[in-house]
Amino acid sequence: GQAGIVARGGRSYFDGIALTSWFRDAFDRPDRSWEVSGGSWLVDEGALHQGGGGAGRYLALKGDPGERYEFSASLKWRDNESVASTAGIVAASGGTGELLLAGFDHTIWPFGRFWVRHIGGDGAVAREISVETPRGFLYDVFHTVRVIRQGDGFTFFLDGREIVAARFPIGPSRAGLYTEGVQAGFDDVSLKALGVPADLL
Repeated sequence: GQAGIVARGGRSYFDGIALTSWFRDAFDRPDRSWEVSGGSWLVDEGALHQGGGGAGRYLALKGDPGERYEFSASLKWRDNESVASTAGIVAASGGTGELLLAGFDHTIWPFGRFWVRHIGGDGAVAREISVETPRGFLYDVFHTVRVIRQGDGFTFFLDGREIVAARFPIGPSRAGLYTEGVQAGFDDVSLKALGVPADLL
């Protein structure tokens, strides 16, 4: 259908009208709209699974590059193939090759961490932030990772709780999913562009 505006019974004024980009994937049918790099991504049992082996970093990206958006995904571990393993969401800057990875690792409590890693265009870690995962954190159930991006300001949430807020100087980026050294399933993935800048003071 089409989106629009309507007025009845009087004079109305409209301004600043925009149809922002968005998507929501529940993976209830095969989906070929994701651009994948490495791994073995397939839709099965209502989730998008990355089942590729090895300790590599595998990405699945969707949508147009942007600097103001809200993106979220639910994920759970399927298998842990490496001690150094994480999975979560990513902001990938196509122009510079930079990545901003945000997700959690698979380590017995109290050593589990939620990580935010800024990977430079040269592939080296430019900046890294880690926070403890909550007590009793389980890996075989879905957890939701969400980010609100406003320019270079990023606020990350884990299961609805704000967990990291920081600034990272990366250009327009595409949102997506990633795994490192683990097989994981993703569900209920959504993105909406934000049209009005937020006050980050």
